[in-house]
Amino acid sequence: QVNAFEGKRFWCSVLRPINSFGPQDNIIGLWSRTNATVTIKNSAKGYTNTVNLTANVITNVTIPATASTHDNDEQVDSFGVEIAANANISVQINSAPNTSSSDGTYVYPIEHLGTDYYAMSFASAGVGFNQGKSSIIIVATENNTAVEITPSVLTQGGKPAGTPYLIVLQKGNTYRVEANNSEDLTGTRIRVTNGCKKIAVFSGSTCSQVPETCTNCSHLVEMMPHVDTWGKTFLVAPLTTVGFFTAKYTYRILSITNGTQVSVN
Repeated sequence: QVNAFEGKRFWCSVLRPINSFGPQDNIIGLWSRTNATVTIKNSAKGYTNTVNLTANVITNVTIPATASTHDNDEQVDSFGVEIAANANISVQINSAPNTSSSDGTYVYPIEHLGTDYYAMSFASAGVGFNQGKSSIIIVATENNTAVEITPSVLTQGGKPAGTPYLIVLQKGNTYRVEANNSEDLTGTRIRVTNGCKKIAVFSGSTCSQVPETCTNCSHLVEMMPHVDTWGKTFLVAPLTTVGFFTAKYTYRILSITNGTQVSVN
């Protein structure tokens, strides 16, 4: 049985939340079916940490934002974090969990990364103090990786919607895209143009209201699956009503084929 989230090598980076009043450090959660030794590193930022895992026990590792959070819009930097283990492990990364708003995502191992992605994000919240940004972070796993980005909306750095542009990344390099104002980057295409050099893509929002009628906003982030893994049938786990809060679903569905018919039952 293949578990898409278990492997021995991973690459990730962190999409920052908005209004981060508390400590900026991030948390990497590690788990393995067997005892394992794991090395977490970002050589470009001078960070290395080796931990020993006990089988079936979650180990949380704090990693400084200075080694994991890309905070420069439309600039190449080196906030890629490499995680390597001597046995299969699962990895989850949580962005600034001690701040006013945080989120986390499972991380796919390198064998389940690809070369062609579409972002799934959300319109950002409000203006002024509460203004968030729909965001994308790209992580390169190999040198000389040419990445074409086609924004679905105008970006914060002035890249127009629908016009592809090219960047070149080295191993461990990261690149962040943010939408202009409260626009939504969902549908932005990110693809490698020079062979089978795998990349990792994370998408979300520094702060969004889900649904849009909510008063407060929350940080959102998810690691994107590449298009070769997309399918036709999906299951959604039920939500539980707690107190006065009635369970409600917000579905986001993205298709790369015109005329796709979707049913929910």
